Formats: sequence, C-alpha cells, structure tokens
Amino acid sequence: MFGHSFGGEIAINFALAYPEMVRSLVLIEPDIQGAQGLPALTPEEEASFAAVFAALEKEDNAGAALAIVDMHPLVAVAKDVPDARELILSAFTDYQWFQFLNENPVVQPEIASAGRIEEITVPTLLVVGDSTTDYQKTEVDRLVEGLPDAEKVVFENSDHFPHVLYPDIFNTLVLDFMAGVGTEADSQSTQLDVDIVTQIDAMVEETMARIDLPGFALAVVKDGEVVYAKGFGVTSLDGGAPVTSQTVFQWAETSMALTAMAVMQLVEAGKIDLDAPITDYVPYFKLADERYTAITVGQLMSHRSGIPDSGDAMADWENFMPQYDGGALERWVRNDLAEQGLLFAPGEGWEYSDLAYALLGSVIEAASGQPYEAYMTEHFFAPLGMDKSTFLLEEVDKTLLASPHVPDATGATVVTKAQPYHRPFAAANNLFANVADMAKLAQFSLNRGELNGVRLLPESAFDTMWTATTPTPFADFPFGRIHPSMLMLEWGNGWFLGDIAGHQAPNAGGGEHGYLAQMFLVPDANLGVVAVGNRLATDEYYAADIAADVLGMLLEE
Repeated sequence: MFGHSFGGEIAINFALAYPEMVRSLVLIEPDIQGAQGLPALTPEEEASFAAVFAALEKEDNAGAALAIVDMHPLVAVAKDVPDARELILSAFTDYQWFQFLNENPVVQPEIASAGRIEEITVPTLLVVGDSTTDYQKTEVDRLVEGLPDAEKVVFENSDHFPHVLYPDIFNTLVLDFMAGVGTEADSQSTQLDVDIVTQIDAMVEETMARIDLPGFALAVVKDGEVVYAKGFGVTSLDGGAPVTSQTVFQWAETSMALTAMAVMQLVEAGKIDLDAPITDYVPYFKLADERYTAITVGQLMSHRSGIPDSGDAMADWENFMPQYDGGALERWVRNDLAEQGLLFAPGEGWEYSDLAYALLGSVIEAASGQPYEAYMTEHFFAPLGMDKSTFLLEEVDKTLLASPHVPDATGATVVTKAQPYHRPFAAANNLFANVADMAKLAQFSLNRGELNGVRLLPESAFDTMWTATTPTPFADFPFGRIHPSMLMLEWGNGWFLGDIAGHQAPNAGGGEHGYLAQMFLVPDANLGVVAVGNRLATDEYYAADIAADVLGMLLEE
C-alpha cells in the first residue's frame, strides 16, 4: 500500500484497521500527525472537496474519483503523459477506494495512529527528500524508530515529491523492495477456501519439520488466476532471508518442459522437423556408436533416442568442474557426449535422458541462430512476464536465490557450496525461477499456448507434448501422502503424463543437488500447482507429494 504526505496517515490507518489486507507499506514523506497548521482552503479547493463529498453521498464512486482527479496536483505534473487523467481515474474507480472509505469510516484519518505505529509489523519503505522540511524529516525518523520492520531511503536534491522528481529511480526502488518482501504475489487469496488454505499450510509445515527442509514455496493456479502463492522457511540455514513467492530456486529437470516448448515453437516456424536427424542441425554431433546418425529430433524429445542418462556423472557436484562460457555447449557435444554409446537402436526403447535434452539445446541454437538461454528469454520469459526467470546462473539475482542444501555424513542438513549448474546442461537442468513466474508458465500451459492475449504456441503443440509416446517404468510409483496418485504413467514430449482422481495430469519436475521441484497441471479442471524446495532429500519427493495432495484437495471441493 502506498501513501504520500497526509496520504501516509491514511495508509497507516488502513494497515491498522485491516492488517490482513496489507502485505507491505511504501510511505513517501508521511505525515502521521495529521494535517496540522495548514492554511485555510481556497474557494476553489473548498469547491473541489464539496464535489467529492457530494458524489460520495450519492454513492457515485466514478464522480468522486473524477473530482479528485481534477484537484490532484499530480495531474498538473503529468500533463504531458498520454491519458494521465484517465489512468488516475481508472485507478480510483477500479479499486473502489471511495466506496470502501464511505462504508468503513474506521479508516478515516481521525484515528490516532501516531501512538500505534509499533502495531504495524509489515515491511515498510520510507522515502524522504534531503531538501524537505525539518518537520518532515523528523516524522520519517520517528517512523523508522517506531516501526518494527522499516528502512529509510533519502533522495538527493529532492523536496517533498521525490517520486515525482525522480520517477524512474523511485519505480526501481519500489520494485526491488516489493520483490524482496514478496509483496507482488505472496498472498493467501480469498479465492481459496480458508479451510483449504489451513490444510495446505499445515501440510507444508509438517513436511518441512519431518524432513528438515529449510525453505519451500508453492503457488496454485485455478480458473486462470493465481489463487495462492506463498513461501515458507528460509533461503539458507546460514543466515538466509525468509522464503517468499519471489525467491528463486533451481528447477532441475522441469527445464525439459520449456525446452520442448521451444522445439515446438521452432517446428511451427518451419525451422525444425521432428522427423529430421540431429545431424541436419548439429553436423558435429556424433557418438561412440555408429547408429547415432539415425537419431531424430523427435526421438530426443520422447526419450527414445537410446542416449543414456547422465547417471553418476552429475551426482558429485562437490568435485565437479562446471563450465560457464558461451562455447561450453558445443565443446560438450564435440567431446564429452561423443564418448557416449547407445543403450538401444534409436526408436526401439525408452530411457529417461538428461543428456538427450541437453543435446536439444544445441538443436535449438542451430535452428534459431541464438544461444539457447537467449532464445528462451526472448521467446518465453520476456513475453510471459517471467521477469526473474533465466537459464544463466550469472543473470540470477543472488539476493533472491535460495541456497541448495544436502544432508551431510551425519544426516544433518547443511548448505552446499556447489551450485548444480553446468552450462552445457541448460536445456535439461538449468531453469532458475520463482513460483510467481512458474505460476505464469502454468497459466500459459493451461491456456494451451496463450497468456494475457499473447500467443506463443499453437494449441496443437500441446497435443504433441501431452500425447503419450511410451509407458514409463515409474508407472506404479505413487506421489502424494494424502491423495496418492500415479503421475508418471507415460511420457509425452517434455512432460510426464499421469492421473489424479481420474483426470489427466501433465507434469514436469526433477531434483538436483540441493533442490526438488514440481509442476502439475489438470487441464480439464483448469488447475495447476507449482512447488519447489531447497533440500535434496533421500527417498523423499516432497515437492511432488505436496503438489499432488494440493491438487487432490482442490479436486475434492
């Protein structure tokens, strides 16, 4: 919630009256003493206020908003901004602010908030100009001292309107603050029944205590909306911050679903043929088995190429020497991958293979003319608004990154210094994202290739990805402790295909050194759950278990 000057008093009063509705505060030179010592209103100002109150008495929110817009000083400042007046008007009317105040007079500024500020425990950002009045500076300092969780930022060469004088700096400051406290999406939406929310929270907390899980995040998508997004625990046992929906985790083999999407996008563009051999795109690709020339793009996607999984090769991250440069993928294909044989003739068996999906990264690069990571950002993350997502470790905001944890020799949970990142494995393993972004990916997938009016894939691409290509050896392995479900019955292309309470459930997930992640969808119920934690637990698939149980609860409603 935002408040400037005397509006800061209103924001504080609102936070006191309705604490469950306020996740954080941004206060710009707030005046919590009230409007003291102001000069008398001019006749014009009196007329403006009269128009506002006359509209409120008629329950005319739009009219009240229009009157406020006409008297608002920011309208004059923003006169050169296209549609500024209409934007401000829509903000007032959309949020029904005046109707809310009229129906709930408890939040009127007469509340004596000055003596109650210590009751406000939400994160608060206080902004002040260095050239403002001494009175205003004193007010801000008093709030910094009285609020339990407050930080102050001073704008240089600024008076009482730092947000107006330096809008770009102010916007960046607020966005960083909101990301840090998880304000953007961390809420237990009233769209979920309160009993369901209580059950979800209790289940997560019980699981975390049982397996000594440091941090966990979960988001639920229902009927096109994010109805739950929340973090639990901490990013690191070595003095980490609280986990929020903005906390970034590594999503391991969940990456494969996005890689399959990229392939299908390039198929639609006529740049990839699923039946074409890999050597048509990556001529330097070879294996220690001459049958490699028959491997097609589609066989890589369906895990029917015969290329083995990495197995123990990626297990010892503590001693592994990862590569980070732009040439690492090609070197890996030319050297390391070239030493591999085949488990079976292409198309004649099935083997889950991260090596095969890593190789798809080379195919995407060759077909698109871009590095894999750049292609994914330009063609998926940017248009979907997945602002904190990347396949490059160097692009991750380290202040938001959850540290990986593993059990030590005694079984105790410890932070591992080895980030399970090797650039050649980008297309199979290197997705970094938070649950807020992954909820957008879930919405996009449930919409079969479209989000907020932006279509990136044809619906037919999901027919290809969500049509079974083969049964898996994991078909009888249940996920979910309360609602056990068979979620790996078959493999499509980039996705496992399972069943939850009789509903088809495409899903993608995986585990890596210090992380477990899962994305489950139920398309015919328009439901999705994304879940991730920062501990690798032996024989515990907590992300999949929790996600499956949440879907089970929602399908029972």
